[in-house]
Order: sequence, then structure tokens, then C-alpha cells
Amino acid sequence: SLLEKGARPEDFCLLTFTKAGAEEMTSRVMRLAAMKGMPIDPERFTSGTINAFCQKVITENYGLLGYTRPPKCIEPDDARRYAILNHILDTYPKIPAWEYGVSSNSPFAKFSTANALQAFINTIDIIKKGDYTEENPPEDFKRIHTKETLKILFDMAREYERIKKERNYIEYDDQIQLVFKLGELKPSLYQDMGYKHILIDEFQDTDLTQIRLLNKMIDTTNFRS
Repeated sequence: SLLEKGARPEDFCLLTFTKAGAEEMTSRVMRLAAMKGMPIDPERFTSGTINAFCQKVITENYGLLGYTRPPKCIEPDDARRYAILNHILDTYPKIPAWEYGVSSNSPFAKFSTANALQAFINTIDIIKKGDYTEENPPEDFKRIHTKETLKILFDMAREYERIKKERNYIEYDDQIQLVFKLGELKPSLYQDMGYKHILIDEFQDTDLTQIRLLNKMIDTTNFRS
């Protein structure tokens, strides 16, 4: 209806949560528009998953974030990710609360450090999602670790992020946070997107971080619905 009234495809941002859902949503819009005699180039729409949308924003502004080229999003089980994790585990002092196994000869081995590897992955996730610091660590950390090992944990987590950035890698959990960072570095970011109409398919699946992003996108002079 909005297209029939003169809205441009560039005015819309259509988001959902799975690649299959995004493809179905896009094809449905294209089909209905064609039936109304308004064939539209799908490239003129912003339509896809929230993660793909964030990746697009990052790719367009990667230099502001300090990357030397558009960063590549690596999967959780990517061998390159395990290589970085294992390198850090082999470099830093052992954490007494973690169980270290026999290291593999391969730097890409997924389980070369046994339980310590999974504990390190969990630690990075907790620190990142909770935005914790050494001065304000999670209560669980304080129960398990000493002040000295807490410093090592946070040093290891920072080193992981440093190496990722040096190699132009990001992870799925980084994408939305990097868009927030871009918004701080470039206050006009959301206004410049120019979206007037935002559609969220399967809205009940949004989490609070995604809703925070949506609130920033609608808090512009462009937004209508």
C-alpha cells in the first residue's frame, strides 16, 4: 500500500531472523509488487536478517572502526577462531580453576586444551555480553578466581579481541555491538540510513539488544512507521 502511494523501495528496512525467512519475505514483497504492476529491483530494498543488516553497516564503515578492510564474520566452529584461542591459552599462565589437557600438535585443533578451551570461550562470551571489567567482574568470577587470575582472564579476553581485529575478523555477537560503536563514532549514522518504514518479521523473537538497535533506528526525523 505504501509503495502504491509513492513510497520508494529505499524507504524500507525489512528485517527477520533467519536467512530462509529473509528470502521468503523479500520474494513475497517482489511478487506482490509485480502483481500490482510495480516491478522493483530487490537491490533497492534493505531486506534480510538482523545480522546481515549489521554486517552491511559495518562493511560500509569499517575504516571508522579501525579495520584495514571489511571484516569477515567467522563461524563459532571456524578453525581460525580455535587457532587464536589455543594460541592464547598456550601463551598465558594456566588458570588453576581450569582443566588443561594434552595439547594437540595442530594449532587449529578444536579441543587441544580440553576443558580449558571451553572455559575460555565461556569467559569471553560472559565478559562481552555483560560488558564486565576487572574492577566490576561477574559474581561467579569472583567466587572462582583470585584477583591475580581475574587480571589474567581479562588480559586474555582483550588479547583475543586484539588479534581478531588485527586479522579483520568479527563474530556474530560482535556485529550489533559494532553498529552501536559506529553510532557513537558517527552520531548521524541512523539518520543517514534514511529509513521511513521498518518491518520486523517474527518480532516476538527479538532480544533486548536488538530492540535497543531498533529504538535507535526509529529515533530519527525520517521515521514514519
